[in-house]
Amino acid sequence: MASTHPWVIDAAGLPPVHGRVAVIGTRRVTRTDADRCRAVGVALAHQGVRVVSGGAPGADQAFAEGVASVDPHLLEVVLPWEGFHRADHPDGARLVVYDPELHPGWAHHAAAAHPAWDIARSDGRPVLSPAMKRLHSRNTGILLGSGPGQTACLVIACVAPGRTGGTEQGIRLAEQLEVPIVLLGEGPPAPLTLFD
Repeated sequence: MASTHPWVIDAAGLPPVHGRVAVIGTRRVTRTDADRCRAVGVALAHQGVRVVSGGAPGADQAFAEGVASVDPHLLEVVLPWEGFHRADHPDGARLVVYDPELHPGWAHHAAAAHPAWDIARSDGRPVLSPAMKRLHSRNTGILLGSGPGQTACLVIACVAPGRTGGTEQGIRLAEQLEVPIVLLGEGPPAPLTLFD
């Protein structure tokens, strides 16, 4: 999929951000991109921005490390279930566990953003297992937040070539919600710009 979004290459050039920032990304992060994610996390934390992540290994963890190195209280980690990679979350971070009864809109938006949400295989089994649907609903919660008025003002996504899965679903959802997106780790270096 060709991207029309700008790239982040220098966290020092990150302009002021106001509101919640959702950070999402690949689990197959390169060392260079992990360093970029940490630097972006540090830059956002220095601005006092609440940074919301999914707590998965890879890009999520690198963003979280950057934020936590400045102020772990600025980090919010949205989990698909209790215990999801719990050992990897910094002390002081706010943990939010997806609960379908408390967050009914998350699954609704995830279904609208995921092309295989209700698709069955030829043997009748669903393409997405209940656990995968929880992961995708959690991804939606990263962008939407736990209550009204908490939608992220910006999404920063660390992407891998040929991106698929939760990161791609998060990007599609951000596009549907008209939340600005910055891609990190895709394409050639370019000057930092937040909006097309």
